[in-house]
Amino acid sequence: MFRVTMPRLDPGMQSGKILEWLRKEGDHVEKDVPIVRIEGEKTTCEVNSPEAGVIRKILFEPGIDVPVGQTIAFVGELDEALPVDAESQLCIRLQCLAWIPACSRAR
Repeated sequence: MFRVTMPRLDPGMQSGKILEWLRKEGDHVEKDVPIVRIEGEKTTCEVNSPEAGVIRKILFEPGIDVPVGQTIAFVGELDEALPVDAESQLCIRLQCLAWIPACSRAR
């Protein structure tokens, strides 16, 4: 199982915003194919798949700011189990969502 992480686009970048997922969970991807578009403070870029496989789990929706280095998705084989810490990654995602006023009001 391979992790897709939020990259550091410039030296001062602390977090990046997910603009758009170019692929969805269950899609087969080849190595180095763009799978998500992100935005830093000064630029946008596409993040490529680290390896060929299936997008097993997307952890953050578009519009969410994610800390640099944070796992944003998993790519692996269709029958491969998600890492044990994937559950903790989902908890982090839910905590981030709870900080967004619009999400809090929708509950």
